[in-house]
Amino acid sequence: MATTTDKDSAHLTEAPEAPVPDETPTIPDVIGILPLKNTVMFPHTVVPLSIGEKSSIALIDDAISGSKIIGCATMKDATGDRKPHNVYQYGTAAVIHKMMKLPDDTMAL
Repeated sequence: MATTTDKDSAHLTEAPEAPVPDETPTIPDVIGILPLKNTVMFPHTVVPLSIGEKSSIALIDDAISGSKIIGCATMKDATGDRKPHNVYQYGTAAVIHKMMKLPDDTMAL
């Protein structure tokens, strides 16, 4: 909320409220984890992603044909391997809203 004033008038300007989704998706008991390089994803945010690793593309393909929900967690060392020891143990669940397969065999979410 921001307030603006000048000599003759005062008025209050409020930011619009975020839309409330009709239904909160149910997170499955088991979901695939997408390791993110140099990116931290927070709940209730829209984050565009470029996917190029074959294992990540397979994860997205599986999610698209199912619940459309994946787990996202940041890698500790972006130049390191994509193994569990190099991924932070906390992350967030994400819903895939749109996905494009690009000509260079990568994906954009």
